[in-house]
Amino acid sequence: MKNLDIIKEYQDKVWQEKNIEQIDNYFVEQAMIHSPIASTRGIEELKSILMQWHSGFPNLKVIWDDFICDNDKVVSRWHAEGNHENEFMGIEASEKFVTYKGVTIYQLENNKISQYWAFLDMSHILSQIKN
Repeated sequence: MKNLDIIKEYQDKVWQEKNIEQIDNYFVEQAMIHSPIASTRGIEELKSILMQWHSGFPNLKVIWDDFICDNDKVVSRWHAEGNHENEFMGIEASEKFVTYKGVTIYQLENNKISQYWAFLDMSHILSQIKN
């Protein structure tokens, strides 16, 4: 399977279907995770980060706008939208509609993601949900 196909499949399973357990199929056990919520190592930590997003924004929809592939890396440019329906990063549910954009870089080894960098403007998101 090509790296791009792996990433598209991962994004569909984990972000669209919200099946966090699928992470086991796409990441190496000790993957390096670099996200605005935390920089950490390991898929259990990644699951915790993603559960915060899925819980805070249960109807979150992520739309992938572009992909760039080069050797062992895949870059995706995307935008997202959804309602803040539960607590997120210490902020109680506001029911506000949120939109934001980002870029994610994936590095793959042996058909699994070994490093993950997510770039998005957290201050923009938080400013939309604060009362």
